[in-house]
Formats: sequence, structure tokens, C-alpha cells
Amino acid sequence: MFSTTQFPSARESKLLEQLRENPQLLERFESILALAREEDGANVRSADEVEFALINQLSLLGNETLTHWAYSAEQSISKEFKSDNPSIQQREKKPQMVEHVWTH
Repeated sequence: MFSTTQFPSARESKLLEQLRENPQLLERFESILALAREEDGANVRSADEVEFALINQLSLLGNETLTHWAYSAEQSISKEFKSDNPSIQQREKKPQMVEHVWTH
């Protein structure tokens, strides 16, 4: 449970630090909280509209979370592989070739 005092607890501080490191997740949580408080407009929406908007926000949150996780996992595996195989050289994709393949 979060503290009710003026100063954040260790748990709250950790959460704030993590959200600062992941601004896209912070933005998504702000959108979800805005839905809960009906801050995105003065008009009152139906429960179905709020549910649809919430499902959309949760889907975006899931997508952003998985994207962040995949990037972190790839970085970790790459670092581990490079330390196990120091003679391996990393090659980058050539953007022109990728663009050519996608357009033809």
C-alpha cells in the first residue's frame, strides 16, 4: 500500500524512478488515470465508452511493455554473447537493402 504521508515511501520512490526511466509507460499510466478521473473532457461518457477506451489503453500498455522487454532482452543476450565470443563482429543491416526488399 502506498504511504499517505507527504514523503514517498521506498516503494513509491522506486516506482517513480522506474517511470522516469520509461516515459512511454508513464504516459500510458497517466492516460489510464485520466480515464478513471474523467479528465479528458467535461462530457460524461457511458460505461461502454470508458470500457472501450480502457481496453485500448491497456492494449497499448501491453504493447509498449513487451516492446521494452524485448529490447532489454536483446541487449542482455547480445552483451552476454559478445562477452562469451569476443572475436565475433557485429554486422548492421544495410537500410537500402531492407528498403529495396520491402518495396519490391
